[in-house]
Amino acid sequence: MGVEGLESRSSKVLLVDDSRTTLIAMARALVGLQTDIHLAQSGEKALEQVDLHDFSVILLDVNMPGMDGMQTAAAIRAHPGGQETPLIFVTGADKDETMQLDGYGVGAVDYLYKPVKPAVLRTKVSVFLQLDRQRRALEVTNRLLEEQRRKLEQLVQTDPITEVLNRRGFESALSRALAAAPQPERSDATGPRLTSSANAAAAVMFGCDDFGEINARHGHGVGDAVLRTIAARLRGVLGPRDALARIGGDEFLALLPGASLITATTLAERARATVSAKPILAGDGSVQASVSAGVAALPWDTSSLSEVLARARPKLRESKLLGKNQVVGVARPRSGSLVERLVRGEGLRAVGQPIVRFTDRKVLGYELLTRGPVGPLATPRGFLELAREQQMLTAIDLRCLKVCLRAASTLPEGTSAHVNVFPTTLLAVPERELERLLEVCARVRVCLELSVDRFSGDPRELVDRIEFLRRAGVAIAIDDVGASAGSIDSVFLLDPDVIKIDRLLIHGAAHNSRKQKLLHRLVALSSAFGCELMAEGVEALEDIALLTSIGITRGQGYLLSRPVELSELIARAAARHSHIARPG
Repeated sequence: MGVEGLESRSSKVLLVDDSRTTLIAMARALVGLQTDIHLAQSGEKALEQVDLHDFSVILLDVNMPGMDGMQTAAAIRAHPGGQETPLIFVTGADKDETMQLDGYGVGAVDYLYKPVKPAVLRTKVSVFLQLDRQRRALEVTNRLLEEQRRKLEQLVQTDPITEVLNRRGFESALSRALAAAPQPERSDATGPRLTSSANAAAAVMFGCDDFGEINARHGHGVGDAVLRTIAARLRGVLGPRDALARIGGDEFLALLPGASLITATTLAERARATVSAKPILAGDGSVQASVSAGVAALPWDTSSLSEVLARARPKLRESKLLGKNQVVGVARPRSGSLVERLVRGEGLRAVGQPIVRFTDRKVLGYELLTRGPVGPLATPRGFLELAREQQMLTAIDLRCLKVCLRAASTLPEGTSAHVNVFPTTLLAVPERELERLLEVCARVRVCLELSVDRFSGDPRELVDRIEFLRRAGVAIAIDDVGASAGSIDSVFLLDPDVIKIDRLLIHGAAHNSRKQKLLHRLVALSSAFGCELMAEGVEALEDIALLTSIGITRGQGYLLSRPVELSELIARAAARHSHIARPG
C-alpha cells in the first residue's frame, strides 16, 4: 500500500456476535467515534470480512454456534490480514481464569463481560482506534522517510550534469556486480588462478575527444550539453544490468557485469559509433563530438574504482594515441606495460619476516611483504615508485595487499600475520570489499600496519574505517612510529593495537642517549594506551639488550631473520615449537 493509501484509509471496527440485538446495541454505543462499523453474526462471516477489510480492532463473542470465538480468533490470527489486529473477547459467562488464559493464548488483548456497558465499550474501542491511527501515522512517516532516503541516496550517487552515476555510484554498482559474480574454484593452496574465465565483469572507459577545445570555443554551457548528450547516447547502447558513470571532466566509465572482453569491445565500438553518428545540437548551433574508448576485463577479486581505472585508463590512453575516435580492447599486439602487469598481480609474490620475542627467540608471528619481478623492481621501493610516477599507486598497493592476504590464508590456524597497507588504499576500498578480502584469511589473526606519515590527508578520515576493521576482528598497527611527530600524533588519534618503532630509532640506540630517552617515552605511551610495542630493523645484539631492559621485548630485523620465501615460511610456522637460533 502506498503512502496515499495509508493516509486515506479510515478506521474500521468489526463486531462479531450471533445475536443481532447485541450487535446493534454495541454499534449504537460506538456511534460518533469516526469509524466504519462492520457486523458479522458468525465466525465464518467474520473471516469473510477479514478477507475484505483491514480492521483497527475486532470485538468477538466467545460463545457462538458452529465456529465459536476461540476458533474464530485462531483463524483470524492465521490470516495474513488479521495477524496484528487487536482482538477483544465479549462473553456472558462469569469470569473464568482458565477461559481467559485460553483467550489470551489465541491472541486476545482484552475481555468485556455482558451486559456490556456502553461507556466501557466506547472507551476501550477508542483506545484501540487511537493506537491504530498512531500506527498508521508512523507507517506514513516511515515510508516518507524511506522515500526521502532513496532520493537522497540517488542524489549523492548521481552526477548532477549528466544524471548518470558519479564515482560513488560506480563504487556501489561495482560492489553489487562483484557480489553477484561467480568466483573461480581454488586450484591450490595459494588461491585461484586468475585466468580469463575468472573475469567477473568488463569495464569500458570513454573519453570525449578534444573536449577542452569544445569548452574553449563554445563555452561551458555548451560543453555541459555535449556531456549530457554523450551520456544519453552511451546509456542507450548499454544493457539494463550495465552501469554508466561520469568519473571526471570528460571521462565516462561503463561497467558490464558478466561480459567477456570480446563482448565489451563490440559494445564499446557500437557506443563509439553512436556518439559520433550525428552532430549534437547545443546553444545556437551544433557540435560534432566523438569518444575514444579503452576496454579492460575485471577479475572477480577487483575491489575498487582505483583498480578499474588502473586497468582501463591505459587502454583509453592508447586509443587516444592511435588517433582518437577508436576503441582499444582485444587483439592488441602489446601485452601491456610493466605497471599494468603488476596491477594484475603478475610477478608479485609474498615473503615473510618473523616477529620474534627477544628473550627466547620464539616466533610470535610474521610480517608478510611483497616482492616484485627479479631486477630493479624486486623490492616495494622500486615498483611502488614506478607506480607513483604513473598514478597507479593505490591500485598496485591494493594488489600487494591481496597477494599478502592470500599468502596469510595458507599459514597455520591462529598465526599472527602483519600486512602493510597505505592509508589511501584502505579508504579507497569499500567496506563490503574489505570484508570479502579478509574472508580468505579468516583462520589467521590479521594485523594491518599503517604508515600514517605516507598519508597526505587528515588522519581523522581513518577513524571510521579503523573502527570497521576492528569490528571485523582485524588489529591495527601504526608503523614507523618515531620517524616524525606525525606518527606520534596518530597514536593518540587512532588508538592502535600495536605500535611499531621505526628502524631509525632502533639502530644504534644502545649508544645514543637521545634515542634511549625517546624509547622510554614510547614504552610509557604504549602502557598508557594498553597496546603492544614492537621494534623494527633490529640488527645488533646490544640494541636487543637495551630494548629488553626497558620493556620492549619483541621485534624483527635482519639480526633475527631475513624475509624468507612463502614455502619456507609455511614450514616454519607449521613446526610445533618454532624458534630461530640465537646469533653466534
